[in-house]
Amino acid sequence: MRFKTPKLSLISLLTIINIITRVHSQSTTSANCTAELLTINSQSELDALSSCVTLSGSINFGRDIVNATINGIQTIRGALRVTYGAKVQRLIAPDLSFVGGILQISGALNLTVLSMPSLANVGSLRFEYLPRLRTVEFSSQIDSLGDDTAIQLVVWDTAIESLADIIYRKVESVQIIENPNMVEVDLPIRNITGVFVVRDNGNDTRVSLPYLGTVGYVHMGANVGEVNLPNLTAVETDVRITSDYLRRIELPGLVNIGTEKVATTTRRASLEINRSKNLTAVSFPKLEWIMSDLRINGSEGWTELGGFPVLGSVGDDVVIDGDFENINLPNLRPGDGESRFWINSPQVDCAALLREPIFTEGGWRTNVTCNGGLYDLSPEEETKETKKSLSGGAIGGIAVGAVAAVGGALILFFVCFRRRRVDLPKILELEDGGISKRKVAELPEAKPVAELEDPETSVAPELEGSIPLAELEASSSPNQRRAPEHEVSIPKPPLEQK
Repeated sequence: MRFKTPKLSLISLLTIINIITRVHSQSTTSANCTAELLTINSQSELDALSSCVTLSGSINFGRDIVNATINGIQTIRGALRVTYGAKVQRLIAPDLSFVGGILQISGALNLTVLSMPSLANVGSLRFEYLPRLRTVEFSSQIDSLGDDTAIQLVVWDTAIESLADIIYRKVESVQIIENPNMVEVDLPIRNITGVFVVRDNGNDTRVSLPYLGTVGYVHMGANVGEVNLPNLTAVETDVRITSDYLRRIELPGLVNIGTEKVATTTRRASLEINRSKNLTAVSFPKLEWIMSDLRINGSEGWTELGGFPVLGSVGDDVVIDGDFENINLPNLRPGDGESRFWINSPQVDCAALLREPIFTEGGWRTNVTCNGGLYDLSPEEETKETKKSLSGGAIGGIAVGAVAAVGGALILFFVCFRRRRVDLPKILELEDGGISKRKVAELPEAKPVAELEDPETSVAPELEGSIPLAELEASSSPNQRRAPEHEVSIPKPPLEQK
């Protein structure tokens, strides 16, 4: 008995091949959906992922893809990147709603269309060097991942006009830089833990973050024309205002700049207003202290420096430069007693300024430099004690000197008087002791007493060798100098002359 081998029909064979292909395709797709990193170079590779609702890893776009449409994928747990040199012109993702990592598009010089209408949550956004990208379609408004803090929001050197669809509330870093078509930065952010920089965008850019309460660092740079930060209360490091368009700066709620009142070698926090040629006024009505420096470089139209009514402490330097006529910092005190003060404003009367309570009652212990002059601000109590100490020393010195002078004068007078009153026996005794043999500086020989014409002026011979008569006459005339004692000689008595 024979058994016939069943024959497979052509249809059955094709069905088997199709099943095997589908199984292989599904296994391949499943592998791609869980891949850690996928690099996409063509639309067909994107289409192969259309069945992946969720990608576990990240997608990087290669350089050669021009038009890219991401269909089917709703969640990318990793990052989505288009990096430098990519030729892509259109990037559309109609279903994508979640990117757990960074959405980064950098250096795609030909990109003109970016449309992700369902995108709602992104861990971080970075758009840079996109000179042709004017509009970003984020219809759902982009927020961070739940209550997590977004890593960064960077829009740098693009043609983008608006950030209205970005609704981040907490971000580590916000940098909006060199976007010439952007004239308004309006964001609902409440907290920025790192840097917040807006500069070199469209002329007269308006910056408004009405809910921002705290920030790590603030820089309002070139082209910023208006700043609205009504609820900002604290800045951890620096506040820099360097815009040539600003006419007035107001931070009505700011209380402190820095984390503590005194700067350290590792932490600093300053307020700097510089290169703001159109600025005419500032207002910091609640600012109480600055950890490090207050540095102000005013404009030609800014003549009244005020706006700091309760500023009480500056930890390090106060540097004021400009055309100010009046400087009004009524409550300013040095943060640690060692703060330094520089003023370079020719219109300021330095002497009058230094009589203000800020200096007379402020406890400044360092010198103040004002318009090139150096002024000593030593505390009044220390100055008085120093004066008293110096006066006591001077008085003591004068007293000692006076006593010494009087004593010396008395001794000299006593010696001279004794010489004049020496009696004959004493002279004879001295002669016998050999005094006459001692040679002293010689004077011209005196005339004998007998030759003197005036009898009233004659003296006894035994006194002739004491003081010459000419010396006595000279002593009575104020115009004649008394010869020094070392010029006096003692002539021999007349009885010994031959």
